[in-house]
Amino acid sequence: MLKKSPFLERVLSRSAALVSQDGKKAQNSNYFLAALYEIMDSYAAGSFFEESATPEGAEELKSTYLMLSSYGKAFLEKGDDLLAFMHEDGYSSMSDDLLFGMFSYKAEGKAKKDSKEVVDVPAFLSVVMAEPTAAIKKIVFGVKDAASAPKAEEKKPVPQKAEEKSAEASAPQEAPAPKKKDGKEHLSESVAVARKTRDALLSKVFGQDVAVASFVSGYFQSQLMAHTRAGRGKPAAAFLFAGPPGV
Repeated sequence: MLKKSPFLERVLSRSAALVSQDGKKAQNSNYFLAALYEIMDSYAAGSFFEESATPEGAEELKSTYLMLSSYGKAFLEKGDDLLAFMHEDGYSSMSDDLLFGMFSYKAEGKAKKDSKEVVDVPAFLSVVMAEPTAAIKKIVFGVKDAASAPKAEEKKPVPQKAEEKSAEASAPQEAPAPKKKDGKEHLSESVAVARKTRDALLSKVFGQDVAVASFVSGYFQSQLMAHTRAGRGKPAAAFLFAGPPGV
């Protein structure tokens, strides 16, 4: 497992502090990006960073600044807007929190693909931006809602001749390839299965709520890891149940 770069550790630490200030328990992409905007605003203002003392650290800071700048340079404003979005009525962070749990594995995979020795901020940021939350879509990308997104131009069907239709009808039809699920779809299914499993166990196993919760949590994490490490050829998870008779 690759280590995190000192700069990524700094950003995650600041993100955790923002989570604590809000009285929450889990990090997500919104807190991560808000923390990164805050830190990079100081970098843009000329503040000294210990990470810049090494060539690798200096390059990481520069790359991160360029990536963020491509979405606009109002760093502090965007960071504040992300935090404000999570305080709005009706916002639920559950799916964002769970999805963020996969990003460490995806960022590590990207770092390895890029032949890097550590997981740095650009690798982590690229994963976050590839699967943006509703807050990031609205505040960073400027997308108001799905309905306002530009639609692809519809192409009018070209009339076919009778013999072409007959040939198509007689030709053997191939089964459509299964649609690959994206992170959000897989996450929603995994959450639903985890809840169903928990409820089923609690209806049969009494007095072991903590054990059931630990098992379901481990099962859920194994599903996330299996999704991000497809084709690894290993069991999704292994569980050891121990205790006195009757447990």
